[in-house]
Amino acid sequence: MVGDVRVWSERHLMFATKTKWQITTRQQAKRWYLDGTFQVVPKPFTQMWSVHPFVRQGECTKQTPLLFVLMSKRRTQDYIAVSINIAYFMYLK
Repeated sequence: MVGDVRVWSERHLMFATKTKWQITTRQQAKRWYLDGTFQVVPKPFTQMWSVHPFVRQGECTKQTPLLFVLMSKRRTQDYIAVSINIAYFMYLK
C-alpha cells in the first residue's frame, strides 16, 4: 500500500510496487490511461480505479498498469482527492 486517501470518513487505498523500472516509468510517462471497474470490487469498496501509463519501446507503444486504487465512494470530492494523490505519487515519490 502506497497511500491511504481520506475524504471525511471514507478511505481510498492506493496500491503499487516500487521497483526501479516502475518508478522510472511512472516519472517519465507523458500520458496516462485511467480505467475503473465496479463489478468485481469487494465491499466496503465501490470501485477499483487503475492508472496505466503509456510505455514506448522502439516502435511499440503499450500501456502497463502501475497503480490501483480501491475507492469507497464515487463522489466528485473523492475523485479530486484521489487524483491529487495519484499525481503526487506518479511524479514525486
